[in-house]
Amino acid sequence: MLKQFLRGLVACAAMAVAICAPAAEFPSMPVKLVVPLGPGSATDILARQVAQWLEAEWGQPVIVENRPGAGGVVAADYVSKQPADGHTLLLTGSSLVIAPLIDRNANFRIGRDLKPVARLAILRIVLATNNKVPVPNLREFAALSRARPGTMNYAGLGRTSIIDIGMEVLKQGLHMDLTPVAYKGAAEHNTALIRNDVQLVWGGAQVLKEQAKAGRVRLLAAVSEHRFSDLPDLPTVKEEGYQGFIPQVWTGIIAPAGTPDHVLARITNDVNRVLARADAQAVLRDKLGNDPAPLPPGMFGEEVNKETAFWARTLKGLGIEPQ
Repeated sequence: MLKQFLRGLVACAAMAVAICAPAAEFPSMPVKLVVPLGPGSATDILARQVAQWLEAEWGQPVIVENRPGAGGVVAADYVSKQPADGHTLLLTGSSLVIAPLIDRNANFRIGRDLKPVARLAILRIVLATNNKVPVPNLREFAALSRARPGTMNYAGLGRTSIIDIGMEVLKQGLHMDLTPVAYKGAAEHNTALIRNDVQLVWGGAQVLKEQAKAGRVRLLAAVSEHRFSDLPDLPTVKEEGYQGFIPQVWTGIIAPAGTPDHVLARITNDVNRVLARADAQAVLRDKLGNDPAPLPPGMFGEEVNKETAFWARTLKGLGIEPQ
């Protein structure tokens, strides 16, 4: 009886120590930041900058790993299956919301498998064509596409990406006749545009405006309610005749579901602290073409839930069914 009592006492003491012990420190090893697009894309460039900032915050290497494919599904599926300890994170965009709605091969679900942690920014998006397309603006581009049915293409990432869905929304609103051609990322998009393999690209303003300055491409419109301050002469899609919903492209950090709350809180707070710095805001706006868009802890998940409901309705209206 005495031995059993002592064993019980030891067990209770061990449990008390475990309960009272501080939560494990994060990060305790290098952190992997998985990107669903190839090198050179706007998301990849942002991820590499964010990795530098978080390395300084965490005192651990933050390694960017590119896993492109299937409009972001490959990367999201991979991260959803990683240990839920915060050391493998996904830096992705709005396509994360769309993929589970229209791709039967997307095995992940937001909430069940992946947890939104910290929103980073809203990307400034423009539409661009090449110099072989004989039109000066988006309105005339749309008319030309109708006059040449089945002959003009746009660069996409696959039917689950925000680029393809956003383009389909714009196509419907402007009555454009365009065929999607899937590539792995922005670098391939821009090359295909210059070669005239595609005639329209939706991409980050910062990259495409430099291509336009070099005379390689021509900007047609800003995918925005208002003109961009760094491109004041570029009209918006609304000014060019589009009257529908304007898709936003956000980027954010996502963790495997089940990641401890104290780890999620650490990531959110550290990201928000970085985004509050004037130097970080300047880099995001002036160098990367992003508008910083941090949210209070917990709010990113709420916004993603609202967006999921919106896109479910929108996709149904477009007649886009899961495949």
